[in-house]
Amino acid sequence: MNTANYEGLKKIELDVTKKLFKYIYNNVNLNKVMEELDGEYSYFYDTENNIAFNIWLSLDYIHKDGKTFTEKFLEEKSNSLSKKEKKILEERKDSYVSLFEIIKYDKDYVRVKDVLTQKDFSLLEPELPNIIKEGEYVFSRIGKSLDNYNFIGDINYLPLSSKHDFIKDVLRDFNLTRRDYRGLTMKDYLKRFGLNLYKIYDETIFNLIEKEGDLEFYRISEYDEFDEFENYLNLKINENEVLEHINNLSNIVESYFIDNDKAIEDLPHINLKRFFIWSIEDGFIGVKRELISYIKTLKLYFEFLSKKDNSFKSQYEKILKISETPFKYIKKINSYEKSFNIDINLSYYISDMLNSDSLKLLRDFDIFLIYIEGKTLDLTLKKSYIKRDDLLQINNHLESRTKIISKAPNQRDFININFFYHLALELEILTIDNNKLYFNKKAMDYLLLEDSEKYILLFEYLSTKGFVLNVLNFKKDFSKKEKNDFLNKLALMNPSKKYSHKYFSLEGKNHFFSYGRYFKLLGLMDYSIYEENFIKITTLGKKLTNYVLQDKDLGSKTNLINLKDFIN
Repeated sequence: MNTANYEGLKKIELDVTKKLFKYIYNNVNLNKVMEELDGEYSYFYDTENNIAFNIWLSLDYIHKDGKTFTEKFLEEKSNSLSKKEKKILEERKDSYVSLFEIIKYDKDYVRVKDVLTQKDFSLLEPELPNIIKEGEYVFSRIGKSLDNYNFIGDINYLPLSSKHDFIKDVLRDFNLTRRDYRGLTMKDYLKRFGLNLYKIYDETIFNLIEKEGDLEFYRISEYDEFDEFENYLNLKINENEVLEHINNLSNIVESYFIDNDKAIEDLPHINLKRFFIWSIEDGFIGVKRELISYIKTLKLYFEFLSKKDNSFKSQYEKILKISETPFKYIKKINSYEKSFNIDINLSYYISDMLNSDSLKLLRDFDIFLIYIEGKTLDLTLKKSYIKRDDLLQINNHLESRTKIISKAPNQRDFININFFYHLALELEILTIDNNKLYFNKKAMDYLLLEDSEKYILLFEYLSTKGFVLNVLNFKKDFSKKEKNDFLNKLALMNPSKKYSHKYFSLEGKNHFFSYGRYFKLLGLMDYSIYEENFIKITTLGKKLTNYVLQDKDLGSKTNLINLKDFIN
């Protein structure tokens, strides 16, 4: 798009936006709106954020008649608008705020990834390269304007070091919100609860300012070698590269030392292997280019130190070795980039079939993970299980709480939590290190999946040996025949019919009470062992059971389990 056309587009946008704002301020009691916010959203109280407030007010604020001001304006003042102005407002109704990664610039366009929905967009933003670099993150509103996607209103920079705190807080709020709004998707959440994101962004930046104050204190009063290192770099490389390496070193201090209560004096003695493994697992380093950049920074840093003090020569040799053979860490990044191998076709196929039981289980697993994220858990010495106090707290947070009879319950007494624990370890979304349970980057990737994608991972886990040995506590040889018999009997059941427990053989009945509990948890079947004594397969259970047994193809090669894998 040439400059004249782009400027013409921007003028139309500005004109119709002014008309909309004028309509709103003539029809709204602004003080009442601010009272509704109740001082909770300080981001909007900063006069520098007036544009963001006005755009939120026009697009997301719901009037008492259930409509946004943009919708009301289009209904009441449509005759005063040109076709292009009306189209701009119609397209903007679907806009929402999110966190975006700047992927690549291409002339007047930029490719961005919505980090929270994992969707890619091509935006018409010819002036953005002057503001934000590739690989950086922005918090902004995205929407269409005359068939072109672009950012609407303010574009707020989010430092890389704060990205994961922001995402974790959003995911925590999203999962808490879903408890009251069943079936809420991430896209719906971003649109309906955008105010929450403004609040989280504001708190993230406030926390960053506090940390940077701490960091500046450390740098000035405790560690003057930063300035010496910067002077050393100025003699070797250009100004932009110097800035990159100083920022990298500052990020290491902030994220690895201050956040983990380590002393900054330990920086020269950093365990390099442990740091790179932590940085990838925690998500501090997320892509290969970041890994190479941090390796270069530490290489230059220990080169500088070794020239000052020969005792740092061994550290310099270690980082040299890592720089020459970084494949171990690149491979680890690649495994995290792939995260989960999910059959997208099957995910789409079952997306409308997930029932209340399956959705409840997904929400509870999310709550379990968010609890772990909030605090590192010390595990029991004997089996590395979750301790009783944490078990009781987690159980109280779940929608499907386990009723505990034992006066001294252990992890296996909490059916859902024990299932979640072993599932999370199997999926590698939780990590055990030094008998502590940690939330890692892959857990964040899991939480960002669609419900149907998450469900496939839980369903696949039922086929693993880990499930049989760790959750069911069966012997391997004992489980093969029963799984085969159980699945075949399920596949012959009709979702509209109830069956007696006698439908299963005596041997199969033992298996039923072991496997059936988890099939019910996943919404695959229902049963009662009390007054009515019945077994019933759900529509979801019928579809998936047939799929497993028949290895049915939904249009492309699937990686989902088949019966052969299930019974081996």
